[in-house]
Amino acid sequence: LSREQQTNGSSVVVVCLVPEDLFDPKAYESLSESLPLVLVTHGARQTQRKKKLIPMAQRQYRSLQRVLPSVLVRDLGDMVSNARTKVLKPSEQPDSTAPVAQEVIEETSLKHLRILVAEDNVVNQKVLRKILARLDVTKVEIVPNGQEAVLREACQPFDLILMDMQMPVMDGLEACRRIVGRPDNLHPIPKVIFVTAHVSEGFERQCLDAGAVGFLSKPCNKKIVGERLRKFVQQEQQQQQQPQPAPQPQPQSEQ
Repeated sequence: LSREQQTNGSSVVVVCLVPEDLFDPKAYESLSESLPLVLVTHGARQTQRKKKLIPMAQRQYRSLQRVLPSVLVRDLGDMVSNARTKVLKPSEQPDSTAPVAQEVIEETSLKHLRILVAEDNVVNQKVLRKILARLDVTKVEIVPNGQEAVLREACQPFDLILMDMQMPVMDGLEACRRIVGRPDNLHPIPKVIFVTAHVSEGFERQCLDAGAVGFLSKPCNKKIVGERLRKFVQQEQQQQQQPQPAPQPQPQSEQ
């Protein structure tokens, strides 16, 4: 593997999935000198101590039998991706001049976001709140219909609104029109992203015509929502960095 990496320039990452009782520090040290490693251990002894038994382990599982295969694959993928990023050659690094590079998006913090969720389904409310919490977004308000979204936004500033399409009292399209169409003398008008399972032909045009900036299809997951929110933050930051036009001089009145 080391020869393959040196010859072809590929960023090979080796995953070592080792029972903690069989871990050999010397063997690990020898391997790590020539290859980037991801060390994952499993066993009950480490979790019974306050200090890590194997400090170089990126992840410790008490028992692999208690870990869902999908969760294990996801965790291993994340660790390999992080390890590979660290060993990329300069020529393999992403273009720093790209407007919204994927690596930059993944590192963008979402903690500051103030989000209003307009959703009438209680289960969907809980799912979105949980997804946002896993993305470190804690400033979240939830309302059950479009009318309450309009009223809440009028008296409380938000950066972004995740809007369901079909809701009682007032649907998402009408609520979006009212929010983006109000005077901006109270506070800045937030961006609106629709979250819906009813994506039909011409739906995107409906969203844009109502004043939204896009939509997410249900069911949502952390990856999809996170990518969309980080891209939104990057675009907002780029707009703020653009130079503002110089004020035009006012003509002087003749005396």
